[in-house]
Amino acid sequence: MKRRHLWIWISALALVLGFVYYRTLLPTIGSTGDTAKFDFVGYVLGTPHAPGYPTYIVVNHLFTKYYPFGGLAHKANLLSAIFSVIASIFLFLILLLLDIKPRIAFCTALTFGFTRTLWSQSIVAEVYTLNILFLAMTVYFLLKWNQTKKTMHLLIACAIYAFSFGNHLTMIMMLPGIFFLVLLTDRSVFVQPKIIVPVFLFIVLSALQYSYLIWRFYDPTTRYLEMETSDLGTLWWGVTGGQFKWRMFDFTIHEVLTSRISIVLQFIWREYLFLIPVALLGIYLLRKNVPVITFLLLCIIGNIAWTINYDIPDIFVYLIPCYFLIAIFIGIGLERLDNLSTGRLQLLAGILIAAIPIFFLVHNYREVDLHKHTQEAQQIQEIIDVMQKDAIIVPHGYREKEYLLYYLVGEGLQKRNLWVVEHALIKQVFAYLNCKQPIYIRQLQKSIPPGLKVYCLGPEIRGLFEAEGFQIVKISDGLFLVKPDVSPKQASPCN
Repeated sequence: MKRRHLWIWISALALVLGFVYYRTLLPTIGSTGDTAKFDFVGYVLGTPHAPGYPTYIVVNHLFTKYYPFGGLAHKANLLSAIFSVIASIFLFLILLLLDIKPRIAFCTALTFGFTRTLWSQSIVAEVYTLNILFLAMTVYFLLKWNQTKKTMHLLIACAIYAFSFGNHLTMIMMLPGIFFLVLLTDRSVFVQPKIIVPVFLFIVLSALQYSYLIWRFYDPTTRYLEMETSDLGTLWWGVTGGQFKWRMFDFTIHEVLTSRISIVLQFIWREYLFLIPVALLGIYLLRKNVPVITFLLLCIIGNIAWTINYDIPDIFVYLIPCYFLIAIFIGIGLERLDNLSTGRLQLLAGILIAAIPIFFLVHNYREVDLHKHTQEAQQIQEIIDVMQKDAIIVPHGYREKEYLLYYLVGEGLQKRNLWVVEHALIKQVFAYLNCKQPIYIRQLQKSIPPGLKVYCLGPEIRGLFEAEGFQIVKISDGLFLVKPDVSPKQASPCN
């Protein structure tokens, strides 16, 4: 394909996906607590939960700091859309490598861009679209090397793959596929110093990304410190999963076979519906290209193996790499179906293939669209307006805590002497009110002196204060002022 024609297809793909993502983008905070956290933690160069995501945090920081348009949350959310657009472009390029017609590669890449899970993660601040971008680039350069045997393509793929570990460690599940692709393409690579030495350097440089977490721990200016990494021991604990380790490989073989596999298959069906048989056709057609089919299938199996053994509610987002790889097979299957048609049937086939991304756009639009999702942000802003200054608030859950922290840390409203104390510190709040003891907020690295007003958010937290004998004044729906005048009988003892 001529370079000019290639750029027309790429530009069209970027414009269509970019427009749809921008049109459905979450304009501010909302959706989840993690999204609100990633809306601000990069900007302030903080540390989020394990494993820390240093690559994403630094890229997020640079984009939110220097991109000139929109508010902080809007910019962080937009960054995810940019990652997805570029990943879809690489999918288009991968399909061209496999001799798929440009129009079919375009429709396939567009369809992938409109799958429900990828789309939902492309319009909020999250790490998953950067992860799929790394995977897309790695696959592209590995397949390019498989065809050209040029060392430069392999080294680029290895550099990208190594660097991707600074964002999401699930990329390790690609390793068996990469190993067999190299083995079946050119096993001499494993003993060539001109390849082994650079790859070793890539690994070292990639590992050094995690020094970011230690740097932020010891930097006194760090404004948000959730993951504390004071030494190599705590760094290793966090990078390998931290507080989430107990959820990994938590299922018995019986549970995996009887329930987890079926759950994953349901997720895959939800993403592609009637295109699943087309993907199976693509797998069949690629069977003679042993290195490539082995590589792609092992990557899919690795991704699924991780997913079925990780016990978290939103596990479906971990399958985005699987959806990407399935899209490659869909493109191959669509190419064959298009080639089988002749005459008027060929015109009909072309129309039907062009209609596929339109179907997924319409099918998922209402489910995914967040451009009017501003109610939660308005509620949090109203709460902050009520507190005004010199106050502490105790929210009733993780989501509300991160929403509040976005404004206090990300938007700089802590200058008003406003603070968020998580539910886990409720006993310290009792001591703060009863005994005038300061509260130390670990994530913010601040000790809050006594004397500030205390608010609580939600009936659950209100009940905890009432059980301790505090007087509660309702300020608005769900927001309560906690008065420190407590009866001697019910007061918590001061040490």
